[in-house]
Amino acid sequence: MRVIYILFLLLIASCSGVKKNETKFIDTFVLANFSEHAIIVSNSSETFALCYTIQKGTLMQPGNRLEYIIVDVAEGKIVFRETKFNASVKWYNDLYIKVDSSPEVQSKSDDVNRQMKVYYINVKTLNKLTDLPN
Repeated sequence: MRVIYILFLLLIASCSGVKKNETKFIDTFVLANFSEHAIIVSNSSETFALCYTIQKGTLMQPGNRLEYIIVDVAEGKIVFRETKFNASVKWYNDLYIKVDSSPEVQSKSDDVNRQMKVYYINVKTLNKLTDLPN
């Protein structure tokens, strides 16, 4: 009976270690490929990670500088990288990232300005949508 109990405890410990090892892998991967000050947010299924840094503006370059990457956790590689000014990025849902920015150059068309301001990136196909995804 004691052997079964010990095996059960080892099984639970090994399962909890998988999540810690996966998180540690993402942290190490981002540090090696991106920035030590990165904020890392996984999607709800933890298949992709959104990693970003925001640098505050200066007198020479007012506004913030957002740099972000999308990491495919299973493949262990960066699938998308972008830098934007005066922008924010977050998960919209498990499959899409929402990017909200202030376009540096304005168009005469309000529709074009809206498309430059807010868009959604599908993390699997990397297609950009300007309308809300389904």
